[in-house]
Amino acid sequence: MIEQVKFNLDHYDPFRLDIGGLSVLRGTGPIAYSLAIEPIKNAHPHRQVYIEDLGIEYSFLEERKMNHRDLLGSNYAKSNRFLTPIPTTKALRYRVYRWLSQDLKVLIRHPIPRPVKQIFKQWMRLR
Repeated sequence: MIEQVKFNLDHYDPFRLDIGGLSVLRGTGPIAYSLAIEPIKNAHPHRQVYIEDLGIEYSFLEERKMNHRDLLGSNYAKSNRFLTPIPTTKALRYRVYRWLSQDLKVLIRHPIPRPVKQIFKQWMRLR
């Protein structure tokens, strides 16, 4: 599980993990952990527990009636930042891809045709 999260960080690709909050969830958060654990879960003894029932505090902020957004002053769910630094050319290709795949859908009222989208994705992944 830790190896998968480390791989996600070392080989971060916004085309695979997205950006902002989604990249955190997919790359280092609960989605990454679930995807790493699920395939091997039945091969190992395990049990599902609620950590509060074991006396573990999930966050020290709860007793202070705060959340991490109050403490940090930001919300990564609304962020459009990359999970880790990436080359400028890849960042630009990703931003262009996002603009084309989202904004053009609105302009033409239907998704980009699949073959065109696949060709564009291949071009965007070129290094």
